[in-house]
Parts: sequence; structure tokens; C-alpha cells
Amino acid sequence: MQNTITGVPERTQRHYCRVARIGRQTNIAIGSKYIQEEFEQQAWQRGRATFKFTDNNGSHGRKGCSYIAWHLPNSYIGPHQQTASGRMRKINRRLQDLVQKGARGNSGRKVEKRYHANGKDAGRAMNRGKESEVYWPIVAESRQSHLWAVFSFE
Repeated sequence: MQNTITGVPERTQRHYCRVARIGRQTNIAIGSKYIQEEFEQQAWQRGRATFKFTDNNGSHGRKGCSYIAWHLPNSYIGPHQQTASGRMRKINRRLQDLVQKGARGNSGRKVEKRYHANGKDAGRAMNRGKESEVYWPIVAESRQSHLWAVFSFE
């Protein structure tokens, strides 16, 4: 996906991130309880990213219970300070020519928000009925969360 947007191969993008000291965080969504038939259905839909997650600590439900889980896109954290909002307009004008069409968000299609700060906001988004899946972090600290809960319509 990223290759089609930016035109840069994955290996080159990983090299760029390593040189720029950008931190990569793996995100995992935890779905319904593990049932073999449901797992096979999810695996057909999501591909190799689907796996069986066993909750040994009991942080998502009963201790030792298994769930269907899948990989979400990674989160990236840069080594730089966030600039003041007053400078954003000037910086964005200077960066405008560096981005190809599509990566900038100007491909013409509207993208609905899929990742939310909490379950309440995710529930509101599902009630609007525009998305088939919405996610929110399970752990309260957003920078530390690796696991995401999911609402989905079948």
C-alpha cells in the first residue's frame, strides 16, 4: 500500500526510517473469542495477518482465553519536537511539493476516521454507520498501546 502511495519500496522506506531515527510500533487488533470456523473466515478476509492470540495475563478477558487477532498498520514516532500550530501553515506550504498525489490526501475520495481515542468515540462512529470497523486502544496511554479493541459489522 505504502509503495503505491509514495513510490518507494518497503526496504528503502525502512532504511529511511532507520537513518532518520523514526521509531516503529507494531499494532495488533483483538477481535472476538477464538472459534476455528470464525478464525478461518477472518483469515480469508485479512490474509496472513490473522493469528490466534492467547491472553495469558487476563488483561482482555479471562486468563488463558484465546482470541482472533490481526496486525494493523504500524505507528511511527519521530525524534523531532512538534512545532507550534502557528508555524504549521508555512511549513506545509514548503513541504507541499515533496509529496506525490495520493500521499497528501488529495486523491479525491473521503477517508473516514477509523482509529479513535476511546471506546465511546468508536461507538459513536459505528452508530453513524459509515465504517464497517472502528478501533480504540486497550491500554490508556496512547503512546504505549500496542493492542486495539475493535467494533465490526459483519
